[in-house]
Amino acid sequence: HVLEGKETETNWQAREKAVVHLRGMLKAGVPDEHIAAFAAQMRHIQEGLLKTLASLRTTLSMHTIALIRQLALSLGAHLEHSIMDAWFTALLRMAGITKKLVASASQVAVDTILACFPVRHMHWQSLYAGLQDKSVATRVYMCKHVHLVLQVHGHKRTEMEAHHGLDMTRQCLERALSDPSAEVRSAARDVFGTLYRLHRTDAESLLAALPPATHKQVAASLETPSSPAVTPRRPSSPCSSCSSAPESSARAAPSGPPAKKRLRRKTGW
Repeated sequence: HVLEGKETETNWQAREKAVVHLRGMLKAGVPDEHIAAFAAQMRHIQEGLLKTLASLRTTLSMHTIALIRQLALSLGAHLEHSIMDAWFTALLRMAGITKKLVASASQVAVDTILACFPVRHMHWQSLYAGLQDKSVATRVYMCKHVHLVLQVHGHKRTEMEAHHGLDMTRQCLERALSDPSAEVRSAARDVFGTLYRLHRTDAESLLAALPPATHKQVAASLETPSSPAVTPRRPSSPCSSCSSAPESSARAAPSGPPAKKRLRRKTGW
């Protein structure tokens, strides 16, 4: 298969073409009778997509990010957790890379996965580990992911408690609210504000346990009026979660070959 083996100067374009072809198939729509087979095929090319995801060629990496996001949106209920977990972990690690375009697109894909699938303990562990990363950008992204989880899944307490979600939210906030970076602390206070609105008792318990200086900053943020945020709604099914994940940065992902424009010939009449 074209995705197998090591990427070289002679095969990377063929790999990109294969990824674009898969994106086109998803965009056109996989017939119901072939969805199971298509999803099964993803297991065979899972490792290959991990390689193209990590490619130093921006277009190849971006197309792979967009493909994984499309898979989560279109086939979420049919894909095995182990497949998406591998892609989720790889995407999350891209939060701190120097290519901002790729970093942003990768984290939009992470948000899509978190919105499309039930958030399990492995997701929380990964987010908490990311909050200990040396990169400030990575830690900010982790706060935004926790915020997304609360906005999409936090309205149902039983769902949040199923995989210790509220406990892990508290652990993430305890670390992020006292982060050395002001940018991370600000993002964490936004998360706390949402937790306070959805689960006030848990938020107040966390607030009471914070160090005095941090407590003062967080309490002040609750009193400061802010512009109303658009809260993503919980979709009716896992495969229709596109409305749950942020779309603003997704525009960075290439959508395939540019369409040719037809130009009208001007006449002298």
